[in-house]
Amino acid sequence: MWRRILRILLLVVLLVALAVVVVYFQASRIPSDYRPAQLSGREREQAARQFVSQISDFNNKAQLPQPFEWQITQEQANRYLAAADEIAANRLGGRPGEVREALESVGLSDPAVSLNDSILTLLVRSSHYDKVVSADIRFTFLDDGRLQIRLAQTWVGQLPVPDALLRSQLERLKQKLAREQAQTRGQPRASSGEEPSSDEVGRLIASVISAIDEAPIDPVLVGGLNNKKVRIESIGIHDGKLTLRAVPVERAPARRTR
Repeated sequence: MWRRILRILLLVVLLVALAVVVVYFQASRIPSDYRPAQLSGREREQAARQFVSQISDFNNKAQLPQPFEWQITQEQANRYLAAADEIAANRLGGRPGEVREALESVGLSDPAVSLNDSILTLLVRSSHYDKVVSADIRFTFLDDGRLQIRLAQTWVGQLPVPDALLRSQLERLKQKLAREQAQTRGQPRASSGEEPSSDEVGRLIASVISAIDEAPIDPVLVGGLNNKKVRIESIGIHDGKLTLRAVPVERAPARRTR
């Protein structure tokens, strides 16, 4: 009898060990859609110029009194992420290296995105886990037009994990953005022109990240030469492309003074 019990215990140990190996292997595998752009210094500068041109295209379309669509591809987004320091320092009036430092402060590096099946997947290397971690983000428009941003699934390598494992890093990033927004609150906004300002882009990115798994937001953007407002009506994510459909927001008529 003892021999049988010993054999059963040995079998259980072997099965647990096998499960641990499989889990570690899945967690260590790099997701197939993790493809951060590898750019030379010259290519990063070129990507920074393309970023400004693409954001300016949105601003220009926003000046017209008609609905419009604006699109960004997965390849473009990953090039911009690779050139984030150049974009911040040379095009948006930021400090050299501040994007890399901000990521490193929460244990992250080498970000990338994947755009497929109505899901925006953020992928990044985590120094905490020494693996690639990713988060699937889903955008849902409510009946009242507000936008809800939800964390649909989190992964370590190719292993799906409870979002609580990555939520601490997300919360740290939110807190950092909240402190930075608090420091600039009340300061005059940078004037809007053909090129986006660090104020406009920074507030937009901070608002989107801060809204993940929080209360729905009003998806109204302000930009361009005349601070025109546009409302995002839909976000389509398919086949490596993200498409925004926007409509102008009519300004309230000015009050007459007696």
